[in-house]
Amino acid sequence: MQEMVAQGDEALRARRYDVAIRLYDDARGLVDPARTRLVAGLLFKKALAFREAGEVLAAIATVELAQHYHADEAYEQVRAALDLEAIESVADSQEIVNALGLAKGFPPTSALPPSVSVWVDFEFDSADLTRRGERQLGEMAQAMANEAFRENRFLLVGHTDARGSETYNLDLSERRAHMVWTRLVHGFGLKAARIDVEGRGEGEPRARGSSESAHARNRRVELKLLR
Repeated sequence: MQEMVAQGDEALRARRYDVAIRLYDDARGLVDPARTRLVAGLLFKKALAFREAGEVLAAIATVELAQHYHADEAYEQVRAALDLEAIESVADSQEIVNALGLAKGFPPTSALPPSVSVWVDFEFDSADLTRRGERQLGEMAQAMANEAFRENRFLLVGHTDARGSETYNLDLSERRAHMVWTRLVHGFGLKAARIDVEGRGEGEPRARGSSESAHARNRRVELKLLR
């Protein structure tokens, strides 16, 4: 196992990211799942390989799985940095497909469905999309139409930051989620029956605190994959 990890580290340094990811997975297959700290460490290495490969959403999904096995401050710091990278860019459809497919293949660690957070920009205090939000929504629509998910339904979950009252934020998150649904169905032709919508307001933050970066991480649309 240690030799595989060393080979994975060497492949990562050589920018052979797919090889590094495969080797970390192979090494993890040799580890007793009860050794949660070790499992988490191998997942964290895999997340770093995804990050270097430019697969930010896949890196986020993988480091979140690592955190499930073992809570570590370093993991949370990396997840925060990855979130901010995702916020500043537009994830293309293939990146969303890859991340959602990766989450779909994770071992069932809870009753929660596979999901990926996508940062769709809205105008301040509004359910109107920004120009970048429109671009991101187009990429999301392409991902949801991918053949890999033809048997699945989706759940869109809107989240806000904590500024404003709980009641107002719940309403805003619902309006934003419904705006995404409307654009996906009427703008991009996805079937309405395949997409459910919920708003969670400020109730499920990814980040604590009142900094602008924490607020930005919390404003998101979560795309969940349903059976």
